Amino acid sequence: MSEKLRSSEHQNKFEEIESFELKENSKETNIESNHEKVDSALKKVHESSNSNETNRLKDSFDGDDDKSIKSVFVDNSSKNSVKSAYMANIRHRLTGSQKKFSKFMHSSVVENVSEVAGKTIVRPSGILSGAVVTLLGSIYYLYLTHNNNYEYNFYTAILLFLAGFALGLALEIIFNFFTRRTD
Repeated sequence: MSEKLRSSEHQNKFEEIESFELKENSKETNIESNHEKVDSALKKVHESSNSNETNRLKDSFDGDDDKSIKSVFVDNSSKNSVKSAYMANIRHRLTGSQKKFSKFMHSSVVENVSEVAGKTIVRPSGILSGAVVTLLGSIYYLYLTHNNNYEYNFYTAILLFLAGFALGLALEIIFNFFTRRTD
């Protein structure tokens, strides 16, 4: 009887081992098929992300030159939050009157007016030519008033600056007209 038990135990263990091996083989095939499914899904995602990235980069170009790349990933809310945190950090180090002046100068109204004026009205060429014309014109006007015994009028400097500013803007427009690229 003990031999029958032993042989039946061996038979049971053999069957358990066979069933375990079958389960493991089926798991391996399932794992391999799952790996194949995951790999194909990853390829599809990678291909779609590459095409989206390519389209996004194509959309971000205005022209042929590298300076025309637009910011793709940064929005205005994140820019504003970073700016406010930066300004708070800087203002923490300032005195009371400097903090108030900084808040005034960096308010949205003042910054918008400054940006518009900087792009349209106040051009560096106008300021430079206005300063040069004012300097040279004032020297010549002072020489004339001194030698001819005229009274010096201080409004002349303002008029000379405005005339020089207009001259500088006109020269800049003419220069840009003739040096503009025709692509």
